[in-house]
Amino acid sequence: TRFLQQLISTNNINCTIHSKDKYNRFLCTCYVNNIDINAELVKNGHALAYIDSPYHKEEKEAKAKKSGIWSGKFMHPHLFRKLKEAQKN
Repeated sequence: TRFLQQLISTNNINCTIHSKDKYNRFLCTCYVNNIDINAELVKNGHALAYIDSPYHKEEKEAKAKKSGIWSGKFMHPHLFRKLKEAQKN
């Protein structure tokens, strides 16, 4: 997104690896100028907080401000996939 491009465009990014997921992908938190990029994306309505993530406060803030995806009608991806699957059957 343009928001992310502007956030990281002229700055160094540092990432801290926490673990790997079941697909052997690294799970990290990345920072630009000591700002958590994930938190900024969620707080501005450009990303969702996973069930077990630490970003629920940021998501609540984005919803309250009607920022990004929260500015109009929105269906959570898992509900959208269930609906599409049900329509196939």
